[in-house]
Order: sequence, then structure tokens, then C-alpha cells
Amino acid sequence: MINIILLSGAQHLHKYLETEFYKSNIDANVYSVELKFFPDSEQYIRIPIEKGIPNYVIQSMFDNPDKKFVETILALYTLKDLGAKNLVCFFTYLAYARQDRRIKEGEAISQSIIVKTLFNSGIEKAFVFDVHIRGESEIISKFNIINLSCVNLFADYFRSFKNREDFVVISPDEGSFDIAKRLANELNLIAGYTKKKRLDGSHVKISDISVDVKSKNVIIIDDIISTGNTMLETIDLLKERGVKDIYVSATHGLFVNDALKKLKEANIKDLVTTNTVLNEFAKLDVSKIIVKEIINNEN
Repeated sequence: MINIILLSGAQHLHKYLETEFYKSNIDANVYSVELKFFPDSEQYIRIPIEKGIPNYVIQSMFDNPDKKFVETILALYTLKDLGAKNLVCFFTYLAYARQDRRIKEGEAISQSIIVKTLFNSGIEKAFVFDVHIRGESEIISKFNIINLSCVNLFADYFRSFKNREDFVVISPDEGSFDIAKRLANELNLIAGYTKKKRLDGSHVKISDISVDVKSKNVIIIDDIISTGNTMLETIDLLKERGVKDIYVSATHGLFVNDALKKLKEANIKDLVTTNTVLNEFAKLDVSKIIVKEIINNEN
């Protein structure tokens, strides 16, 4: 029997996972951590082990990433104390993963610190979803981490659209161009990217597009939408270049502050994300990817 524990950030996946296991004819227990907070905001957790000790943990670290991180550490150490072997984790959204290098002297390289701490807590293998990783990142070179792509989910979604020959796939920057290229290949379309300069942690300036988009429908795809500023700058430039309809997509829809309100007001045709993070536009389910990897890991 496969036992899976859902931490607080991933409990919205419960019914989807059970459905996917049922469809795959796999016996699996999917259950949730018991979590509460003391008056001073310290966390209490309990792993319900009546059906067996889980060796698969699923967590999404948005929102309140600090609390989700502490919860995860408490759960991992507890599982090891209870005798869990070969602990495998799925982080549908991994907090603190975007800073993978030191730009200014004295900065914390949060990605490295978070990953080291998680693996020191007893993880044998971890799966993440479309984490923005540079080739030299320590997250790849020193730890047993598999970066799962959600491109096929988006390809299946957009494949049903009519007149796809009129579409172009655009990445909001060169850093996520690989996702755009893979989606374009799946849909037999041209891919391009916008050229941007980051002004600070929340603001960017989009200056150009690498391909001609005039009179085209455009699918914008990115790994994450946080404040939405990069996406909104991209939308504005595409409109200046004479595109028709704009379809916005991203793996992780954080939509912090008023990002969602601004995107809704941007006169776009469609907005779609996966359910790595729960939001009202999380139309694509990652449970099928998780179940497939668990089955592969068991074989």
C-alpha cells in the first residue's frame, strides 16, 4: 500500500490524487497532516499513522511560506523518527527558490539554504514543478531533485483551440524561453521572447520582442506570475505591436497584491494556471504528473 501525506499547502489536491490513483488501479492512502497553532503562533503537527507510515510527502509553500517551511521541517523529522524509509517529497511550489545566486555582496542565496535544510531533514528525493533553475545551480548539481515540466498540460489545453496556425508563443523574458520553446514545439508554432531590464524586485521594463507578432494571437507562458508586473508590461507591448487576442498562462499563479485585478482589467482573452497553487484560474491539474512519478518510483 502506498501512503501519502498532504501537508497544509497541498490539501486542495486530495480528491484529484485519489481520482488519479483510482484510474490507475493503484491502492493508495491519501491523507492530511493534523495541524494547529498555539496562541503564540507556534505550530503543532501530528502525522496520522493509523493506516501506515507515509513515505511520500506533498506540499505547496504558498502562501505564508515561512509557516509552510516550518511545517514541512517538523513533518519530515517526525516521519524519520517514526521510521519512514526512502522519503520522497513533491513540492508543487517551492518557496525561496528564485534567488539562486548572490547579486549583491552579503545576500542570502535562499534557494541553496532551503534545499540543504530540506534534505538534511531526511529527504531522499524531491520533485519540484517548473522551478526557474540555471544550469550551474546547486539545486541540480548536489541534490537528488527532479524538475518536472507542466508543458504537456498547457499543450493539451491549447491544442483544442481553433485556427492555431495564427498563434505565436511568447515568453516574458529570456529566462523562461525554454518553456515557450517546448510548448511551441508541442503545438507546432513559432516561439519568441521579450527583452526586459529588471529595475528592482517588483518592476521591469520590457523593450522589444524577438519575433513578429503583428495580427497574431499570442500565448504568453511563464513559470510564475507573482506581482504580475512583468506579464502586464508584456501585454502592453504586445498590444502596441498589433496582436489580436492574448492568452496568459503560467505554472504557478501566486497573484500577490492586486495582480489578479490588474490582469482581469488588461483585456486578455484567457488566463490559465496549474493547481500547484490554488487560485480561481487553476484549470490544469498536476495530480496526474504526481501519480505517474509515484508509480515509477515504486517500480
